[in-house]
Amino acid sequence: MHANSLFCSAFGLLIHLSLGSASSEWSYTNNDTKPEKWAENFPHCDGIMQSPVNIVPSDTKLDLNLKPISIQLNGMNLEQQTYAVANNGHSVQVTFPDNLWRVSLRGEAEGDFCAKQLHFHWGSDSSNGSEHIIDGKRYSLEAHLVNYNCKIYRTYSEASTSPYGLAVLGFWGQHMSSVLATVTMFSATGGLENNLGNLKTQTSVNMTAFDLKDLLTLVDPASYYRYAGSLTTPPCTPNVIWTIFTKVVPVSGEQLNLLRSLKFPSTESSTSMENNFRPVQMVSSAKSPLPRTIYRSASRVLLANSFVIVICCLVRSFW
Repeated sequence: MHANSLFCSAFGLLIHLSLGSASSEWSYTNNDTKPEKWAENFPHCDGIMQSPVNIVPSDTKLDLNLKPISIQLNGMNLEQQTYAVANNGHSVQVTFPDNLWRVSLRGEAEGDFCAKQLHFHWGSDSSNGSEHIIDGKRYSLEAHLVNYNCKIYRTYSEASTSPYGLAVLGFWGQHMSSVLATVTMFSATGGLENNLGNLKTQTSVNMTAFDLKDLLTLVDPASYYRYAGSLTTPPCTPNVIWTIFTKVVPVSGEQLNLLRSLKFPSTESSTSMENNFRPVQMVSSAKSPLPRTIYRSASRVLLANSFVIVICCLVRSFW
């Protein structure tokens, strides 16, 4: 059973997702509302198919059906657009105009998903910050491009609580002391870096729209891990198709310090916004109706090498 079949089976079990408590109180640092307490107000957080997870490459399964990820501008003039940049109390978030960007997970010409927002997770030092880890290693930062299924659902709100509703692209970032400014995590996000210093707690500013396709130039769009999981923040709904790119993107110390200069709201026990990542969840818990499999795609290099081998074999067969 390959990835698409598993998603259909898994999400089919989630037709009747409960919304849980209406409470919106959660935090990363307060004793009463920290991640270990989220399930008290958001039941899904103690449920099935939770994210993030520890990805062990040797335990993943190759799926040749996984296609390169692509992003397309949805017939609008990008120069006329602006993005909203906010300190939402938990992270810095860039929100895009509705239906501006389409994201393709399956190689289709027009993506099934619409990009909603981009946000980041980071640590108090460069040894931690990412939500997903690989072989137990945590990176300095993780960026999440959150998308909703606009082919099936009319709005993000509807998709966010519905089966097969969300897809998140995850980009790992690692601090490097010497790195070209043109190849860092923020080199593909226009003037975002310049706006971070202006973001007071729970405030928003507008910025000139940047080309979202540039994010894919930082990674190999054909090389990634794929699994069925959840939002990593409340309400933790288990309706997310996760794509984690294998290539790690450089981040400078100055960029990380800009993120750490942001502030949590006064309700948090910690002032500086840092360590805003959820602890790793089990890949397959006792509550899971089906064991989860983490799939890996075939990179362009692997596909190219395979093609060469096939051609060589065909040529030899004629000698």
